[in-house]
Amino acid sequence: MKFASHVHYSFNLGREIHYNVYGHTGKPVLVFPTSDGMANEFADNNMIAACHDFIDRGKLQFYTVNSNNYEAFL
Repeated sequence: MKFASHVHYSFNLGREIHYNVYGHTGKPVLVFPTSDGMANEFADNNMIAACHDFIDRGKLQFYTVNSNNYEAFL
């Protein structure tokens, strides 16, 4: 499975935002984290492993992003 980790600077937030991409092609699926706000949560909770077949066949491509949940809600 193709995996890439990226960093993008957000001028609105004034900091870097990290995101991961799983897969090489397919319908894009945007995944927001829980209150921890980390881009790795989806994979850490075995959800990427559960969707592995769809990713490998090029049916789905997952984008997991960091968020500012800890700043907004907590």
